Amino acid sequence: YCLDFWSDTLGIDIATLKREEANRIGWRPHAESFLKKLRASHCEAILITNAHPTTLEIKLEKLTFAPLLDKLYTSHEFGAPKESPAFWERLQKAQPFDPKRTLFVDDSEHVLVAAADYGVEYLVTLRQPDSQQEPRTTTRFPSIHHFDEIFAGLPDHDS
Repeated sequence: YCLDFWSDTLGIDIATLKREEANRIGWRPHAESFLKKLRASHCEAILITNAHPTTLEIKLEKLTFAPLLDKLYTSHEFGAPKESPAFWERLQKAQPFDPKRTLFVDDSEHVLVAAADYGVEYLVTLRQPDSQQEPRTTTRFPSIHHFDEIFAGLPDHDS
């Protein structure tokens, strides 16, 4: 996940390559509306990502989603990826949360297993993590294709 590591290892400026490909960054269907509905609700909306801080910065330059979130964390800040128990322990110290009342959506089932091991109760994966690939036909966790499938109970938002 570390751009610095791979840039040094390969002798390539990976951040520059990512910036050159930024035109490929886009909203997942209904994701922006989902975040707006969360913002209008009583729920906290927190992004946790394994993306390198520079990768997150590039995405934030392309899509304006930071104002729709209460907080953003990269696993880089915690020195451990989301697949690691250390990540969840460090996240809990930085952003206390009740795992039994937390909905966590992730496209990686390995990450969801780590969240489940930590005690996160409500876990959802994406049937099609990569729009260039076919949707998964089976998943270990409840799955959605688009975020409008989990709008139920969230208030409407001002567009």
